[in-house]
Amino acid sequence: MNFGPLYVPRKGDKIKLGRDNYGIYQLVIEHETGKMFSEDNEYLYLGGDIISEYAFKGNYYFVAGDNVSNSIDSRQFGFIPEAHIIGVVGWIL
Repeated sequence: MNFGPLYVPRKGDKIKLGRDNYGIYQLVIEHETGKMFSEDNEYLYLGGDIISEYAFKGNYYFVAGDNVSNSIDSRQFGFIPEAHIIGVVGWIL
């Protein structure tokens, strides 16, 4: 799967939502709002209200595993909220 350029959400940043990108941010937005996405032929809805842009409430990270061809990482489960990070990995030189 090729993501191409990917915007990783930061607190306060707004994005325009459309059919081409809402799926990438769907889990983050549903997590932050507690509301579910739906769509019809014309519009996207969040909790029954039409939505065309969204301002993120928190910072998120895209994490990648060390075995690129056989890793379970953000390509499968999406962005990680900053609040869910409990440690930092360092490198030994």
